[in-house]
Amino acid sequence: MKHKRFSEEQIIKLLQDAKKGEKPTLELCREAGCSTASFYTWKAKYGYGHGRRSPAAPSARTRERAPPQVGRSAAPGAGGHERDPGKKALTALERREAAQVLVRR
Repeated sequence: MKHKRFSEEQIIKLLQDAKKGEKPTLELCREAGCSTASFYTWKAKYGYGHGRRSPAAPSARTRERAPPQVGRSAAPGAGGHERDPGKKALTALERREAAQVLVRR
């Protein structure tokens, strides 16, 4: 697993300093020893910018997220196909056979 060089506290402090606007982002990143790409990735991840998040808000890791719904409905027997919703509706062979049947008609 990749070693993390910066803790969440260090990242949040860097983002707060950037939000103050006293120094340019490039200079802050140089002083901290990180790239500007990492800075903007953290800014998007932790939600700093445009007044969207306060430092007291929970981090992106601690928030719970519901898994995305796949397929039409999560309820069994609510329509749709009987296959696993993670799988494709038809295999390549099944699509080819269905196309051949339609061409013959």
